[in-house]
Amino acid sequence: MPPKSGTVVCDGEKCVIGNYKPTKDGTAHERLAKAAGMDKPKVAGSIKPDGRVALRSESINRTNGLGCDAAGTKLGQWAEMKMALGDVEGVKEYKRKSRRSRT
Repeated sequence: MPPKSGTVVCDGEKCVIGNYKPTKDGTAHERLAKAAGMDKPKVAGSIKPDGRVALRSESINRTNGLGCDAAGTKLGQWAEMKMALGDVEGVKEYKRKSRRSRT
């Protein structure tokens, strides 16, 4: 079962959650996307321990033309809904489903 709070990246269809911190190897969002095998993350944010959703990510959102904060954008609204509903997958689940869909 995926954690209830943490770093989140979404590919436009699914969202993945994990507990990642920034390191010299990349931001928390970049590291999560890489761990999940997500080639082209579209929007990123986090679910806070109290359930609040934040859609801030310099590395993912700004790269996709959403600005650092994707709140108020169409993609941001979609991601916020997914996160608020808990419709997120853990890294292992996302990778397993991604492999199946490619075969």
